[in-house]
Amino acid sequence: MMPERRQEMDSAEKKFSSLLDRRNELNAASKQLQDERRGLFDQKEFLFKEMDQLKNARNDANSKIQAHKKARNQYQKLARAKIQAKKKKVGDVHSNLVETIEVTKADIRMMEITQETRGMPLDAENELLDKIRLGRVEIKRLDGMLRAQVDITKDIENLDASITELFGKSDEEHRKLVELSEEWGKHQDRIKVISGEMTHLLGEARKKSEKINKIRASADEFHNKAMEMREKVFAIRKERRDEAKAARAVVSEHNKAARSALQDEKEIKKKEDDIVALLMKGGKIELGGY
Repeated sequence: MMPERRQEMDSAEKKFSSLLDRRNELNAASKQLQDERRGLFDQKEFLFKEMDQLKNARNDANSKIQAHKKARNQYQKLARAKIQAKKKKVGDVHSNLVETIEVTKADIRMMEITQETRGMPLDAENELLDKIRLGRVEIKRLDGMLRAQVDITKDIENLDASITELFGKSDEEHRKLVELSEEWGKHQDRIKVISGEMTHLLGEARKKSEKINKIRASADEFHNKAMEMREKVFAIRKERRDEAKAARAVVSEHNKAARSALQDEKEIKKKEDDIVALLMKGGKIELGGY
């Protein structure tokens, strides 16, 4: 093989090896980025599961909030209804009813004394007796109102107790509602944070995907160049093998010719020796046979 062809062969092999090394470096860098991207996706998946749990907890808290809100509003509605009933009953209560009865009784007693101690015309006395009779009827009416008022007062007291109980239950429902609302808010705040983190991770993963695509494209380019250089190396190697084969054929042919010539020389020498031996024995040589 000529020196310039050998030099070309060495150069092509070095170039081929260099291209393969660069391709492999790029593939390794691409794999590293893929591993990093996979790590980002794993983080996103972990956050997604946490977000799913938070959403379930948030929705559960919201369902409880609505239940407590409904109960609170119902208790408040019942309490307001009882307040209205209390107002109506309070309107039926006469705060000075006892005093009115005592004053009426005193008036009747004074009229009775007047009728018993004073002489008066018959018409005047009849009129006074009518007033006494009407006063006694009024007292009966007022006594009935007073007895009813005792019942109304008890009803009012019962209503007050019921209203207090209802507002107590309403306050308890509202307290639970507030606690759950705070819990809901914490879940919602964490969901927002996770959503931001997931968006960031997806953005980073997208950037790595872009880098991976660029590196892959570059690696493919070096691979294609390496394959082209490999064909060139194979071509030079084939040419070298063909030259070596041709050279071996020439040497083989030369060796064959040399061996043939040597064989002929040995046969001539043997015949000469045979003639000499025959002459020494006194034999006769026939030239036609030689």
